[in-house]
Amino acid sequence: MRAILPSNEAADDEGSEPDELVFLQTLRFSYHNIVSLVGISLAWVLVSLPVVTVGPATIGAYRAIIALDETGSVDLAAVSSTVRTNLVPSLLLGILPFVLGGTSLLYVRRLGGGGSFWSLAVAVLALYATLYLSVLLIPTFGEMARGREMTQALRESYVWAAQSPTTVVRLTIVTAVVFVISVALTIAVVAIFPGFIMTYQLFLVDRSFSE
Repeated sequence: MRAILPSNEAADDEGSEPDELVFLQTLRFSYHNIVSLVGISLAWVLVSLPVVTVGPATIGAYRAIIALDETGSVDLAAVSSTVRTNLVPSLLLGILPFVLGGTSLLYVRRLGGGGSFWSLAVAVLALYATLYLSVLLIPTFGEMARGREMTQALRESYVWAAQSPTTVVRLTIVTAVVFVISVALTIAVVAIFPGFIMTYQLFLVDRSFSE
């Protein structure tokens, strides 16, 4: 992966800690592109409403953010082309966390009815798989938005996750904290959270890949 921030912005905060640097870069980028990011956020929410379309919606949002950084505007033609190219694989990958999460909930409900140890084991394993896959899909969709083929993107993302456990944890925690704050601000969870957190995810993963 290559960094999507201009090199002069990275140099401005050269003395900062990596965590602070990425978050500050995200804040700066969001401030200068707030209108476009709100549009990306709202579009992502609307397209994701059927749930099965979360994958294509996410790849489209990543492509829009990348174009916004590279050219200063959202290239709708590039977004549309990227989504069409990755439609089937992104549909399949995007629905997997929901299937695994549903499986976990199903076996948790069985525990309430006196389920066995195996029900607990399946519930825990399915929950872990849901969380792991959800994080793994962040760099995978980011790379697919850049033109990588699905299997190559998945392979690179798996290696990244295995070699960068601290970054994975950091990414998960920041995403969860920003989501909670956005929920508290009501409209922000729809209008601001998706665009902001996807920008942060791209910045953080790109920095990690380049190290």
